[in-house]
Amino acid sequence: MEYLILGLLILSPMTGYDLQQFIKQNLSLICSHSAGSVQTALNKLERDGRITAAETREGNRRKKTFSITETGRAAFQGWVAQP
Repeated sequence: MEYLILGLLILSPMTGYDLQQFIKQNLSLICSHSAGSVQTALNKLERDGRITAAETREGNRRKKTFSITETGRAAFQGWVAQP
């Protein structure tokens, strides 16, 4: 799940909800799109410094948008390069 999220964040910064919906609509046959699995992976990636989060407000709601870091980009590229 972590490398899937890194790959999606290379394409564009996204919220946890955006990631969950993308996975549900396009990849649900190969992985879980549950909020718990996405959030767990996001927390680990952020803790490891592979992604960062920026918080904004839309009305009364907080919105956390995730972006990949250079460390995350290098980790993804290393993973893709493996046989």
